Amino acid sequence: ANLENVNAKMEKAKSNLQAKFYTRAGSLPSIMKSNGVKEDFTESDTTVDAVFDSVLQVVKEESMPADTNIVIMGGNGFIGKRFTEKLIREDWAGSVFLLDVDNKSDLNLLAQTVADQATIFLNVTRRGAIDDEYARSIKKFKKRAFLNEVFGITKEEILTIKESGTPFYNIVGGRGSN
Repeated sequence: ANLENVNAKMEKAKSNLQAKFYTRAGSLPSIMKSNGVKEDFTESDTTVDAVFDSVLQVVKEESMPADTNIVIMGGNGFIGKRFTEKLIREDWAGSVFLLDVDNKSDLNLLAQTVADQATIFLNVTRRGAIDDEYARSIKKFKKRAFLNEVFGITKEEILTIKESGTPFYNIVGGRGSN
């Protein structure tokens, strides 16, 4: 009932402002969907399109090949799932790996297999996944870049990535910025 009230208030505000859509952040979209309150989230499609465009921009900026791999931190979340579906629809030439932020050892295993291939590390989780262990792991990849989609990333996390020698991009207004 509370979720329905939140949704109704947001829909009314959207209508009053004559906005095309409004953004729900964090876990609210997933919770609303799982509780049957709302199924369609146009803003998530907009976010996914912005992330996809940003990936293409990073590939270009970093002179990466078309078959660049993508490691998605938070790939099983609301945006991560939709972004993976977008990559499939767009017939992405590289491999896509979903990383469980609670099991960073998977990244070390991945490095043993594809570290010689260009890889973009995409952060779509707010769970504080970026630490020294993560930075050491991605450093094993020869041609790499880090693309952040979340607002909750801290200055310390950004510094950790940059200190690993990894080009860092942050999606701002749908465009990656170094």
